[in-house]
Amino acid sequence: MREIHKLAEPFPLLEGKEFDDLCKDIGEHGLQEAIVVLDGKVLDGRNRLRACERIGVEPQFVDFAELELGCTPEEYVWAKNVLRRHLSADQRAALAVSHAQAAKAAAKERQIAALKKGPKKAVKPVVADSPPREKTGKTRTKVARQAKVSEHKIRQAEKLQKTAPEALEEVKLGNLTLTEASKKAEPASESGAGASEMSLTELRKQVRAASRSYVRSAATLAREAMKVKGRKGSGQLLEYFVKNHLSRAE
Repeated sequence: MREIHKLAEPFPLLEGKEFDDLCKDIGEHGLQEAIVVLDGKVLDGRNRLRACERIGVEPQFVDFAELELGCTPEEYVWAKNVLRRHLSADQRAALAVSHAQAAKAAAKERQIAALKKGPKKAVKPVVADSPPREKTGKTRTKVARQAKVSEHKIRQAEKLQKTAPEALEEVKLGNLTLTEASKKAEPASESGAGASEMSLTELRKQVRAASRSYVRSAATLAREAMKVKGRKGSGQLLEYFVKNHLSRAE
């Protein structure tokens, strides 16, 4: 099976009856729409390719550049997977956040590839299709507009992407809303924070206990030293430990 392009990865695959229906349709009518590839990787048509492999139909491929669509690969993938499907606002927000991350990774790959192919003379590297770096707020606004959702939903999706990516996948599939996914992720985050705090408290107790043990041992040595006749400074040694260590450790 061909490698999947990063831009296609954020979008869930068809499963169950939907995928069975696709296999049946291709089996009866053949592959009506070629699988689109970019840089040799599947950009659009993962489900069609899977269906062809399942039922034994020879897949057909077409390079994205040959389509001459007048849009970027990012715009094409978004249109094919989101704009033409009936998705909820929460699903669009979740997909938009994942799509933005994939687009950033793909742009970085193109930049690296362009630098490897480019001239070796000392010039500032510039890649035409690599977007300029934007502030988080501006990027979020742009993503929200693309998905036609509020920035609040994008913030919710971004948080899930960082703290509970598996919950974000459920939102993409329509199994959970952003609010439900956020509530589901909160207990895990809180228990994790509690465990860390408990560990720190326990560590402090152990340090204090070790400190008391060490100081008491040192004080015992000082007392033993006082028993030795002719040992100068033993009294000062004991006084030093009691004043500077033992009283602080208690």
